[in-house]
Amino acid sequence: MKTWTLNASICVLGMVLGVWVFANRSLPAWLLFSELGSVKPISYTLKKSSFLIEAPAFGELQAASSTPISVPQVRTGGLKVFWIVKEGSRVRKGDTLVEFDASELIQQSQDTNSNLESTLRQLEVTVLRGNSDTGQVAVDREIAGMELQKVKTQAPRENSIFTRNEIIEGELNIELSSTRVSELGGKMDSKKNLNQTSQRILVIERRQHEKKRDLLQQSLGSLKILAPHDGIVLHKKDGWWMVGTSVGDTRWPGTTILTIPDIAALKAKVYVLEADAGNLKVGQKGYLTVDSHPTRHFEIAVERLETLARPLEKDSPVKYFEVLLKLEGKADDILRPGKMVRARITVAHLKDVLVIPRSALSEENRRFYVWVDAPPIPEKREVEIGSGDGARIALLSGVREGESVLLNPPPANLPAQGKGPNALSQPSKAAGALR
Repeated sequence: MKTWTLNASICVLGMVLGVWVFANRSLPAWLLFSELGSVKPISYTLKKSSFLIEAPAFGELQAASSTPISVPQVRTGGLKVFWIVKEGSRVRKGDTLVEFDASELIQQSQDTNSNLESTLRQLEVTVLRGNSDTGQVAVDREIAGMELQKVKTQAPRENSIFTRNEIIEGELNIELSSTRVSELGGKMDSKKNLNQTSQRILVIERRQHEKKRDLLQQSLGSLKILAPHDGIVLHKKDGWWMVGTSVGDTRWPGTTILTIPDIAALKAKVYVLEADAGNLKVGQKGYLTVDSHPTRHFEIAVERLETLARPLEKDSPVKYFEVLLKLEGKADDILRPGKMVRARITVAHLKDVLVIPRSALSEENRRFYVWVDAPPIPEKREVEIGSGDGARIALLSGVREGESVLLNPPPANLPAQGKGPNALSQPSKAAGALR
């Protein structure tokens, strides 16, 4: 009988508790305090102090300006790399940066010289042969002219002395000699013109060979590229595989293969998380460290700030602002283009403010609250917040210096202390637990 009565009582209490939760959408305050009593509160005493707000950033160093090193502008086609300086090497003005293979150009130069000599010999023979052929035709024409003159002088013309057939034969001889003289004259002109045409063609070939010879000599003189000034050598990387130039590669004239940045004027391209970039402005100061030397600090200033935030990875919801930082002060040997850096940009420097960890702050309907440790029951108090960073935030009003707030606030639906419909009773067990 007693067991049945106990079970029935438990069922009735469960039903009553269920109706309460359904009607009020929350547990009774005494249950909440019992739950809270199992968690030891951690308090933080408010004290005015200076608050330095910094925006963290990451990125890499890059040169403000650099000198491109390109393949020489030669007209002999692509050049094969015979030797190239290693990336990251320090060079001085006049040091060798790249040497190109000369074997192919030397072979082309030898072939061109041979062709030029052959053309010169052929031109000489053509001139001599032309002069000889033209001279022979001229002699034949002169003889034909003398014969024509003789035929004209000796031709029979008197009808009383010569027969008609003799006169006609004499006229035919004169006509034949004249024709021969004309033919030889035309032949001499033809041979002369043909000879001149052959000579002009050979002269053009000679000029082409000479021009190619000069280009090859110029190319041979350009196979070694020297450093225009002191600096650090960086290889120009192209394509999705991002591979630079190496020995054996063929590069075409005008292609940039190296760069020598001006290490005296370095800048850092960094990325700031969108949530941390709300108060970033041009001109703000800070410092950066190089991953290889994390203990060294270098002063920086914001030079440029992008207006739109973008994801660094495709389809990523996390967005960053691209920021260009100018390094202030003298250059250092450890600062080199391409090195990874981490920066801290000073967004604000507040003095004499109350600062709390963000874990002590709760938000409800766009209002912010803290739980003030006011024994025997913590007080839920609305506050006005100011600037902050990812870990801490300044409070402008709602609390006073010397008060303590809970770093592990109670659940959001815990009723506040005080008068009114949401007022809590103050059971001794709960108060003891909070203390």
